[in-house]
Amino acid sequence: MTSRSRPITNLLTEDQVQLFPTLASRAADGRQWLVNVHGDVSAPAGISFGKRMLLKLLQRTMRASNEDFATPLFQERIRRFLATDRPGRRIAVRIGDEVHKLPKETRRNGQFQATFPISIDAARDCVESAAIGGDQYLPLEVVGAATTGRAYLIEGDVPRLVALLAYDTKPGTVSSELLKMIRYGRAA
Repeated sequence: MTSRSRPITNLLTEDQVQLFPTLASRAADGRQWLVNVHGDVSAPAGISFGKRMLLKLLQRTMRASNEDFATPLFQERIRRFLATDRPGRRIAVRIGDEVHKLPKETRRNGQFQATFPISIDAARDCVESAAIGGDQYLPLEVVGAATTGRAYLIEGDVPRLVALLAYDTKPGTVSSELLKMIRYGRAA
Protein backbone atom coordinates (compact mmCIF):
# COMPACT_ATOMS: atom_id res chain seq x y z
CA MET A 1 0.00 0.00 0.00
CA THR A 2 1.37 3.42 -0.91
CA SER A 3 0.67 6.43 1.21
CA ARG A 4 -0.47 9.69 -0.27
CA SER A 5 1.46 12.76 0.63
CA ARG A 6 -0.62 15.57 2.10
CA PRO A 7 -0.74 18.90 0.31
CA ILE A 8 1.79 21.35 1.69
CA THR A 9 -1.04 23.61 2.98
CA ASN A 10 -4.68 23.08 3.80
CA LEU A 11 -5.79 26.68 3.35
CA LEU A 12 -9.31 27.10 1.98
CA THR A 13 -10.37 29.76 -0.50
CA GLU A 14 -12.25 31.70 2.21
CA ASP A 15 -9.21 31.73 4.53
CA GLN A 16 -7.61 35.13 4.87
CA VAL A 17 -3.92 35.16 5.80
CA GLN A 18 -2.16 38.15 7.33
CA LEU A 19 1.62 38.31 7.71
CA PHE A 20 2.85 40.46 10.57
CA PRO A 21 6.03 42.55 10.21
CA THR A 22 8.90 40.11 9.76
CA LEU A 23 12.60 40.39 10.54
CA ALA A 24 15.52 38.23 9.51
CA SER A 25 18.84 38.25 11.35
CA ARG A 26 22.16 36.55 10.70
CA ALA A 27 22.70 33.25 12.46
CA ALA A 28 25.59 33.12 14.94
CA ASP A 29 27.76 31.26 12.41
CA GLY A 30 27.14 33.98 9.79
CA ARG A 31 26.36 31.44 7.05
CA GLN A 32 22.60 31.87 6.96
CA TRP A 33 19.71 34.17 7.80
CA LEU A 34 17.09 33.27 10.40
CA VAL A 35 13.68 34.39 9.20
CA ASN A 36 11.04 34.77 11.91
CA VAL A 37 7.58 34.54 10.34
CA HIS A 38 4.44 35.36 12.33
CA GLY A 39 0.90 35.74 11.08
CA ASP A 40 -2.78 35.00 11.40
CA VAL A 41 -5.40 32.97 9.53
CA SER A 42 -9.09 33.87 9.77
CA ALA A 43 -12.28 33.61 7.74
CA PRO A 44 -15.33 35.82 7.45
CA ALA A 45 -18.12 34.77 9.80
CA GLY A 46 -21.64 35.73 10.68
CA ILE A 47 -21.90 38.34 13.41
CA SER A 48 -23.07 36.80 16.67
CA PHE A 49 -25.43 38.52 19.08
CA GLY A 50 -22.51 39.30 21.42
CA LYS A 51 -20.47 40.88 18.64
CA ARG A 52 -23.48 42.91 17.48
CA MET A 53 -23.87 44.25 21.01
CA LEU A 54 -20.15 45.14 21.18
CA LEU A 55 -20.38 46.92 17.82
CA LYS A 56 -23.39 48.94 19.03
CA LEU A 57 -21.48 49.86 22.19
CA LEU A 58 -18.44 50.84 20.11
CA GLN A 59 -20.62 52.92 17.80
CA ARG A 60 -22.23 54.71 20.75
CA THR A 61 -18.86 55.32 22.42
CA MET A 62 -17.41 56.70 19.18
CA ARG A 63 -20.58 58.73 18.55
CA ALA A 64 -20.43 57.41 15.01
CA SER A 65 -23.27 57.25 12.51
CA ASN A 66 -24.32 54.16 10.58
CA GLU A 67 -22.64 55.74 7.55
CA ASP A 68 -19.36 56.05 9.46
CA PHE A 69 -19.48 52.34 10.30
CA ALA A 70 -20.19 51.47 6.67
CA THR A 71 -17.06 53.17 5.27
CA PRO A 72 -14.53 50.88 3.58
CA LEU A 73 -11.76 51.99 5.97
CA PHE A 74 -13.77 51.11 9.09
CA GLN A 75 -14.87 47.79 7.58
CA GLU A 76 -11.25 46.94 6.76
CA ARG A 77 -10.11 47.75 10.30
CA ILE A 78 -12.91 45.84 12.06
CA ARG A 79 -12.83 42.79 9.74
CA ARG A 80 -10.48 40.66 11.87
CA PHE A 81 -12.44 41.29 15.05
CA LEU A 82 -15.57 39.96 13.38
CA ALA A 83 -13.88 36.99 11.70
CA THR A 84 -13.53 33.47 12.99
CA ASP A 85 -10.14 31.98 13.91
CA ARG A 86 -8.77 29.19 11.71
CA PRO A 87 -6.88 26.68 13.87
CA GLY A 88 -5.13 23.66 12.40
CA ARG A 89 -4.06 25.27 9.13
CA ARG A 90 -0.74 24.18 7.61
CA ILE A 91 1.29 27.13 6.37
CA ALA A 92 4.17 27.30 3.89
CA VAL A 93 6.14 30.41 2.92
CA ARG A 94 8.01 30.90 -0.36
CA ILE A 95 11.20 32.96 -0.47
CA GLY A 96 12.57 33.03 -4.00
CA ASP A 97 12.68 29.42 -5.24
CA GLU A 98 12.58 27.90 -1.75
CA VAL A 99 9.38 26.83 0.01
CA HIS A 100 9.53 26.56 3.80
CA LYS A 101 6.79 24.49 5.42
CA LEU A 102 6.17 25.73 8.94
CA PRO A 103 6.59 22.91 11.45
CA LYS A 104 3.38 23.57 13.41
CA GLU A 105 -0.20 24.20 12.37
CA THR A 106 -1.98 27.40 13.30
CA ARG A 107 -2.95 27.64 16.96
CA ARG A 108 -6.50 27.91 18.34
CA ASN A 109 -6.47 31.65 17.74
CA GLY A 110 -5.45 31.17 14.10
CA GLN A 111 -1.92 32.46 14.62
CA PHE A 112 1.29 30.86 13.41
CA GLN A 113 4.93 31.56 14.10
CA ALA A 114 8.15 29.87 13.08
CA THR A 115 11.79 30.63 12.50
CA PHE A 116 13.60 28.99 9.62
CA PRO A 117 17.03 29.38 8.04
CA ILE A 118 17.76 30.58 4.53
CA SER A 119 21.26 30.43 3.10
CA ILE A 120 23.21 33.61 2.44
CA ASP A 121 23.42 32.67 -1.26
CA ALA A 122 19.66 32.09 -1.56
CA ALA A 123 18.99 35.40 0.18
CA ARG A 124 21.44 37.23 -2.10
CA ASP A 125 19.57 35.89 -5.16
CA CYS A 126 16.19 37.33 -4.12
CA VAL A 127 16.96 40.31 -1.87
CA GLU A 128 15.30 43.60 -2.80
CA SER A 129 15.64 47.15 -1.48
CA ALA A 130 12.86 49.36 -0.20
CA ALA A 131 12.22 52.50 -2.23
CA ILE A 132 12.45 54.70 0.86
CA GLY A 133 15.29 54.20 3.30
CA GLY A 134 17.04 51.53 1.23
CA ASP A 135 16.31 48.75 3.76
CA GLN A 136 16.98 45.34 2.30
CA TYR A 137 14.30 42.66 2.52
CA LEU A 138 13.34 39.23 1.27
CA PRO A 139 9.95 39.06 -0.48
CA LEU A 140 7.65 36.50 1.19
CA GLU A 141 4.68 34.70 -0.31
CA VAL A 142 2.25 32.45 1.56
CA VAL A 143 1.69 29.32 -0.54
CA GLY A 144 -1.99 28.80 -1.34
CA ALA A 145 -3.02 32.36 -0.42
CA ALA A 146 -2.87 35.75 -2.09
CA THR A 147 -0.67 37.06 0.73
CA THR A 148 2.74 38.60 0.41
CA GLY A 149 5.09 40.29 2.83
CA ARG A 150 8.67 41.24 3.51
CA ALA A 151 11.34 39.92 5.85
CA TYR A 152 13.63 42.86 6.59
CA LEU A 153 17.30 41.94 6.90
CA ILE A 154 18.70 43.24 10.18
CA GLU A 155 22.47 43.28 10.60
CA GLY A 156 25.35 45.53 11.47
CA ASP A 157 25.87 48.33 13.96
CA VAL A 158 22.97 50.47 12.79
CA PRO A 159 20.94 51.69 15.79
CA ARG A 160 17.39 50.37 15.68
CA LEU A 161 14.37 51.16 17.78
CA VAL A 162 12.12 48.19 18.34
CA ALA A 163 8.75 48.71 19.99
CA LEU A 164 7.82 45.58 21.86
CA LEU A 165 4.83 45.07 24.07
CA ALA A 166 5.33 41.95 26.15
CA TYR A 167 3.64 40.48 29.15
CA ASP A 168 4.54 37.51 31.28
CA THR A 169 2.80 36.17 34.34
CA LYS A 170 6.14 35.76 36.14
CA PRO A 171 8.00 38.96 37.07
CA GLY A 172 11.62 39.13 35.95
CA THR A 173 11.21 36.84 32.94
CA VAL A 174 14.09 37.33 30.47
CA SER A 175 14.06 36.37 26.78
CA SER A 176 16.36 33.62 25.52
CA GLU A 177 19.49 34.51 23.53
CA LEU A 178 17.83 33.19 20.35
CA LEU A 179 14.73 35.32 20.89
CA LYS A 180 16.89 38.40 21.50
CA MET A 181 18.75 37.70 18.23
CA ILE A 182 15.48 37.35 16.34
CA ARG A 183 13.88 40.46 17.83
CA TYR A 184 16.82 42.82 18.00
CA GLY A 185 19.49 41.34 15.71
CA ARG A 186 21.85 40.95 18.71
CA ALA A 187 21.90 39.08 22.00
CA ALA A 188 22.97 41.87 24.34
